[in-house]
Amino acid sequence: MNFSLRSIIVAVIIVVFTFSADAQKTSVVIPYSLSPKIKEASDIVEILVDEYDLPINYSPSQIENIQVPFSFQYQYQSLESLFKDLFQYYNFQFFSLKGKYILSIDGPKYVKISGYIIDSESSEPISNVIIESADEDHFFFSNDNGYYSISTNSDTMSFYIRSLGYKNIKLNTKNILQNKNVIKLKFDNELAPVLISDKTDENYLVENFAKQIQLDKMENNTTIFGEEDIINTLKSLPSVSSGGEGQSGLFVRGTSPDYNLILMDGIPMYETNHIVGLSSIFQDNAVRNVQYMKAGMPARYAGRLSSVVNIMMKDGTLEKNKSEISTGIYGINLTTEGPIKKNEISYNFALRKSWINYLVDNTIEKYNKDINIDISYFDVYGKLSWKLSPSSKLSLSVYSGNDNLEVDRFINPTNTQSVDITQNDNQLKWGTTTGVLNYSTIINQKTYLSSTLGIIRYKAQTLNRFTLSKVNELDSLITETFTNTDIVDVPFKFNIDRYIGEKTRLSIGAASTFHVFKPSILQILDQQSTNNVDQKSYKSIESGIYFEFRHNFSRRLYIKAGSHFSSYKTENKTYSGWQPRLTLQYIPHENHMMAASFCKMQQYVHLLVNPGIGLPSDLWIPSTDEIEPQESYQYDLFYHYTRPSGWNYTIEAYIKQIYNIPELTVHTDFFTNILLDQNIVPQFVETDTWTTLLDKGDGYNKGIELSINKDKGDWKGAFSLSFSRATRTFKNINSGVTFRYKYDRPIDINLVLSKNLNTKLSFGINWTYVSGNTFSLPGTEFQSIINGVTLITSESRNNYRLPPFHQLSINGNYKFEINKLPAKLNFGIYNIYNRKNPYYVYFIKDNQNNTIRGRKVSLFPILPFVNFTIQFE
Repeated sequence: MNFSLRSIIVAVIIVVFTFSADAQKTSVVIPYSLSPKIKEASDIVEILVDEYDLPINYSPSQIENIQVPFSFQYQYQSLESLFKDLFQYYNFQFFSLKGKYILSIDGPKYVKISGYIIDSESSEPISNVIIESADEDHFFFSNDNGYYSISTNSDTMSFYIRSLGYKNIKLNTKNILQNKNVIKLKFDNELAPVLISDKTDENYLVENFAKQIQLDKMENNTTIFGEEDIINTLKSLPSVSSGGEGQSGLFVRGTSPDYNLILMDGIPMYETNHIVGLSSIFQDNAVRNVQYMKAGMPARYAGRLSSVVNIMMKDGTLEKNKSEISTGIYGINLTTEGPIKKNEISYNFALRKSWINYLVDNTIEKYNKDINIDISYFDVYGKLSWKLSPSSKLSLSVYSGNDNLEVDRFINPTNTQSVDITQNDNQLKWGTTTGVLNYSTIINQKTYLSSTLGIIRYKAQTLNRFTLSKVNELDSLITETFTNTDIVDVPFKFNIDRYIGEKTRLSIGAASTFHVFKPSILQILDQQSTNNVDQKSYKSIESGIYFEFRHNFSRRLYIKAGSHFSSYKTENKTYSGWQPRLTLQYIPHENHMMAASFCKMQQYVHLLVNPGIGLPSDLWIPSTDEIEPQESYQYDLFYHYTRPSGWNYTIEAYIKQIYNIPELTVHTDFFTNILLDQNIVPQFVETDTWTTLLDKGDGYNKGIELSINKDKGDWKGAFSLSFSRATRTFKNINSGVTFRYKYDRPIDINLVLSKNLNTKLSFGINWTYVSGNTFSLPGTEFQSIINGVTLITSESRNNYRLPPFHQLSINGNYKFEINKLPAKLNFGIYNIYNRKNPYYVYFIKDNQNNTIRGRKVSLFPILPFVNFTIQFE
């Protein structure tokens, strides 16, 4: 550093220094700004001593190689405060004696170092990274936002930093300080293409029983038409299934989709799949990180009973613009990200539009006579992120999407002398709009704060229309069953992570959501219209406070405990309760790991599903003065064994007890029997009919899950097998006798295999086998209130099971370049042996043979696909 530059820097530091031989206080200086070229503390001290002749006695060897700290503020009122911050990680003394200043450094002290762990290319934070000291006496985790806090008493202490999908690195305290406390990890391009792994480095759980989804390696587990998809990837896990042909949502351990807490940027979503399960609403290139938990849920997560899927969207790179366009049979995707103001403001944008209907309708007509199907979906996502300071960030994200499915069925008359249903029109449509504001900041080296404010609007409708001929000598009669869900939520929450000592972390937080629900089932006859019917609003406030305590007794023993206290206020009633959580992890040997957990959870919103086997239909309802919140108690045992050869074995057992389950009392199909059941007198154009059709009961789910994972060698992959049982018991349903639940899955098998033939070409195989849904088989005839119409009902609930769902798919990926732009072809065949899995089943009466016949509607026969993707920078 030349004299002129140093003069400029120090000239604004010091105006007047007045020395006193016996002074015990340092002289006052004006605020100043240091040059970014100053990297070491010795530069500052040398300027004060050499260039301005300040009488500071010190030993150069004591301050050699001491870096300017990340938290150095550069503005001070005295030399004492300057040195206090400059040497904050060291034991030092600074005082005046006989006209001179004495500066003595006694060595590093036990301090906290905090900052962020980020992707070296995109600058996106990386969550749940393992940081372990080289002596194996200390280890730490980064949180969901990539924030970490480590303890050290040496500027040379070394740490190993590990994260799934990234190259392991070794850094010492000095390296971290040199990089302003920011740790950068590089993506591991040579990582085996295994999608989900129970294995973590050195047998650590990735925090809270969670499984990290390897976003960059979803190529060999795609959707029906070849898209890489997060939710579809989760379905390869034990006891997680799609529910059957064309069904959307996750069905975890024999429960319905509403039991899953799926978060987008911290906001709970009601529907996360596109129509008939073609793909999820999350475009993988717009997603930063995904965590999945079905056991050991932390206390911060509440409101659902089965699992947590925490999806954090990308902020957008701060360095350079990147875009990707992908197109295929399903439609077109566009994602783009980049800086608006370099290193400060970034954007992330994703758009998707389907044109799949042109293929599906023509294909399905070949396999399903008298059926016309129309499918379409669309979604758009955008996010702006501001890096307010090295320690604070603000982001705003929005999402909007909609889906539509129309199924028209034409029935050939079986008896021209009686009444016949000649046409059945069905429609399902839904849409979601969200806005989310997130703010996070490092309060100090031990404390991290994050907060979220959002709004979500969800609307879903189903319509089932029967056109009947020859009723009372009239030309026709039209009946309709119409369900509607209209929800507005305004959630707010904040969380504080506090690091206490080197092995303990305390998290506290609070959350509150204002709900407005407008559920309805409308039953309409002939000329009546649904357009002018007022829907009843149910307003409520759901609130909660929680704490989590995490402590590492050693690298072999870990405990996480906490509790969530929630309350739910309806119009005239308030529900509340504690939800304790406990997780223990023990590593008896380097290759073995055991864990156990207990969770109590409460759920205040509920999904009424079609109890029959007709077209799938859902109706979201809130807890009310009459409908109590659901509760569950879950117990888990977990064992994992790792072999150096790359084989990993896991076994997990669970028991889940569920109480206060709301269920529709109707016997068979949602659309027909709500209107025409012999025991129910229709209330035409009533908005709250559903409240009279409910019963409250209990559930019992149990199971054992086995999985084998191989992540080394030419062939990689995963195999999972689950044996489970899910039952329900209701006082007024099935005569009080316990029955198998609709989503009971005695057997669930998933197989994923992949192989990289070279650096450009890879292929994968996926096979799935799932027990079919249970249903109530109609067996009793009765005359409905509509003269001349004969219907059938069942005598017991869920007395039969649909055929199992299974299919085999193969896919390949070929990577190449077009004018130096990265490109990829994804190609394959879905349902390669052309299994006709039922989407739904309907029954008709054949009066000529006096028999009842069931017909199934299948959506996806054998289907080839090809997709093209190209990237721009």
